[in-house]
Amino acid sequence: MVKLFDVKEVVVLVFDASHHYFASVSGTGLEQLSWGVPIIIENESPLAKMLEKDKKILIKEELQNILRPRVYEAIQSEMEGLSAELVVPFLMNDKLVGILAIGRKVSREMFNDLDLQSMWKVARGAEEALRALLLGLLQQQYSSEWAHDLLHPFGPKGSLHYVKAAVEGKYGALDPKLKEKFEDIVEEMTFVEKYMDALLNPLKYVQSGVYNIRPRILTHYFDQARRLYDEAAKEQGITWTVRAPPHTVKVMGDAVIIFHRVIKNLVENAFRHTPTGGSIELGHRMEDKILVIHVKDTGPGIPKEKHESIFERGTQGSDANKGKAGLGLYNARKVIESHHGKLWVESEPGKGSSFFFTLPLAPPETAGS
Repeated sequence: MVKLFDVKEVVVLVFDASHHYFASVSGTGLEQLSWGVPIIIENESPLAKMLEKDKKILIKEELQNILRPRVYEAIQSEMEGLSAELVVPFLMNDKLVGILAIGRKVSREMFNDLDLQSMWKVARGAEEALRALLLGLLQQQYSSEWAHDLLHPFGPKGSLHYVKAAVEGKYGALDPKLKEKFEDIVEEMTFVEKYMDALLNPLKYVQSGVYNIRPRILTHYFDQARRLYDEAAKEQGITWTVRAPPHTVKVMGDAVIIFHRVIKNLVENAFRHTPTGGSIELGHRMEDKILVIHVKDTGPGIPKEKHESIFERGTQGSDANKGKAGLGLYNARKVIESHHGKLWVESEPGKGSSFFFTLPLAPPETAGS
């Protein structure tokens, strides 16, 4: 934009529905932005109101001739705060959703009709990208609002703390098998609680890092998978086999994330697609400096032309075996790639499916952790 129109200052502001103002999301040439301080324009400000009402480019030097003095002074002040000679509205369903503020040309020349036409075309072309951005922000806001309320059962006054208390023996001794089941429930609760908090406070996890990658033993998680899906296997008449790596094998990774977002997604997909009388195996093999984990099933199989598309966001199986949102395999691959590994499928129609993923082994010097 700066090079296209030969200007020194440009700033893009986007509407923040949660705070009812327009905030800068990118820009250059303004000292305030170089300090990391956002520029704010109130939703009910004279400038925002006029942009939404007129739905056209506003040129500062022309405003004095068309506005009452008090309104002119208010809008002029706002434009000076943006170092703007003109402002271009971004519109969605005739509503103002963004503002493009453009400063004076480096050459000090006036903006001509060709400049204005080009700016209008740029603004219209950018509206689709802005629409996607705003929908993403709206979804994030919606998710955080729900997360706030859904965290209540996990709090000290929430009902789920009774499960933790039972595991800790506060209500007397539990049958060993029942205690084991409750311990699995507590582990699942802890995972959900942590990542519900991530929806509520995303910046905390962006700054600290989502994954806690260090040397990990996965044996416990294989054993937990065996317990979690034993009942489902019996109910569906499926042979369920788990071959866990030994305690001496350690990988570099976040074991909790790998279990919940990769292993469980793959195993649940296998149970969804495997018919009665079939079999599912969670296993592993060792290769040079990596651990290869697999989930194999005797389901209907996947055509070769779909071996990559099934990992795309939103991709679903057949109507009879649809998952929740087409995110499981997409999320699993993202997690594994973040661990410097690979996730792929080997399958043919009528011959079942085998999903494989790799994780780097922990270096010998860290293997004692």
